[in-house]
Amino acid sequence: MISIRETIITDIDDIIRIHLSSFNKSHFTANFSPQMLHSYFECLLKSCPQSFIALSDDKIVGYVFGGLNPLEGVDHFIKKNFWKIILVFFKSPQFIKEKIVEKFFDTGFSIKDYKNIPTIYIIAVDPFFRLGIGTKLIENFEKRIRSENLFEYQLSVRKDNDKAIKFYENNGFYRTLTKRTSFCYNKSLK
Repeated sequence: MISIRETIITDIDDIIRIHLSSFNKSHFTANFSPQMLHSYFECLLKSCPQSFIALSDDKIVGYVFGGLNPLEGVDHFIKKNFWKIILVFFKSPQFIKEKIVEKFFDTGFSIKDYKNIPTIYIIAVDPFFRLGIGTKLIENFEKRIRSENLFEYQLSVRKDNDKAIKFYENNGFYRTLTKRTSFCYNKSLK
C-alpha cells in the first residue's frame, strides 16, 4: 500500500537514490555528485513547502517538491555551490549551450513570472514502483494548495520526456508555452 507524507530532511538520501535512478545524464542535476544533490534537495526543501514523499512498506518510492517560489531554493543552492556547478558544466559541456540559449533566447516566460502560482519544481518515482505513485503525489500536492486557496499550478517538462508529457496530459494539464527545450503546463483545480 502507498502512503504519502510531508518530506523531511532525513528523506534526502532516499530522494537522491530515486533521483539518480529516474533521470539520465541529459538532466543537468543527474550530473551532480551525491554531496551536491544533498545540498540541492536541502535548499529545495526550504523553499518548497508543498513537498511530499511516497512510501511503500516504509520505503521511499517517490517525491515531489513544489511551492510558490521554488527558485528561491535553487538560487540559494547556486550561490552556495557556484564553483562546483561550473565544474559540472565543464564536465558536461552540452549544458553550456542549453543554458545560454535558455537564458538569452527563451525570454518570453520564466517561472519567476508567476510567483503567485504554485509550481511543481521536480517530481520523480522509483522506476520499479511507477504505477499510480506520481498521481498520488500530485493529488496530495493539489489537496495542499487547495487548502491554501490556490486553484492553479504549473510545471515545466523537457520536450524529450515523452512519458512525463503523456502523464501530465492524461492528468488534466494543458500546455501553455513551448520553449526551446521544454513545455510549460498549467492545471486548474476549479
